[in-house]
Amino acid sequence: MSGSTYESSPASETTTSTESAAILRIEGLKVHFPTPRGTVKAVDGIDLSIQKGETLGLVGESGCGKSTVARTVVGLVHPTAGRIVLEGREIQGLSAREMRPLREELQMVFQDPYASLNPRMTVASIIGEPFLIHRGQRDADLQICELMSLVGLDPSMRRRYPHEFSGGQRQRIGLARALALDPDVILLDEPVSALDVSVQAQVMNLLDDLKKRLGLTYLFIAHNLAVVRHMSDRVAVMYLGRIVELADRDEIYANPMHPYTEALLSAVPVPDPVIEATRERIRLEGEIPSPTETIVGCPFRARCPKAFDRCATDVPALKEHKQAHWSACHLPEEAS
Repeated sequence: MSGSTYESSPASETTTSTESAAILRIEGLKVHFPTPRGTVKAVDGIDLSIQKGETLGLVGESGCGKSTVARTVVGLVHPTAGRIVLEGREIQGLSAREMRPLREELQMVFQDPYASLNPRMTVASIIGEPFLIHRGQRDADLQICELMSLVGLDPSMRRRYPHEFSGGQRQRIGLARALALDPDVILLDEPVSALDVSVQAQVMNLLDDLKKRLGLTYLFIAHNLAVVRHMSDRVAVMYLGRIVELADRDEIYANPMHPYTEALLSAVPVPDPVIEATRERIRLEGEIPSPTETIVGCPFRARCPKAFDRCATDVPALKEHKQAHWSACHLPEEAS
């Protein structure tokens, strides 16, 4: 096991019926950025699969590589290694021209609703741009009105500019733009993190409703585990560019196997003040290793309260320690 990052993975098990139904597969994905101080390993060999109609939550601290995964899948970042397979077709490393036909199948909603919309374009122009680019359709007013209604916006406001809308409304505009070409898969990069809590709930309910009505598949990226629990069918936990745990939503919240997942869950507030007052929170000590650093052993070892000798020498493989529950940790093996 020593020196091997992943001996097996959820995306490499090709014999299961679940994998055969995967609409999006990510296999051995690496995204490294050379810098004067060394190579930043933003994504360092991850494997994921998303089934048609499900929401896979990808969660982790800021800087762990979540957004880089999404940007690489949609072609905004080129991978260093690995495969990305969308509905049976490999799409990693395609040029902008080659990716263009795939935009009708794969879309993305960005984190910042203020920066992701062109302030010089009206809402009608923003939502109508996909029709112009992909279908040469200059007059799409009817479709624009339908899309605005679909996401809860008044179509009479289509001639206004983004600065005339609230943050939640701007995110709905971005969502309407993503829906314009009837995609099968939408990557949601922290779509509610910049919004007020009350608006977050509205947008999440809208996303859930659209998924059911339109048969959408989501990769939902977030750092808030309460949000991920509400939205996701399965949850993947990411740390320093790697997946450290993957399981069904209820399973991972009830029985976390990785100490990092346990620490994240302990930070989620409980609405009952009595329980919250007596609940013990796991506080991680130490610093996150530099992404340019060559790490020997488990990447989480320096901050892990349960680390032991083997963690200093062997990289834990992402293994299925129980049915459909994967973890990159030596502890489940030691306990068995």
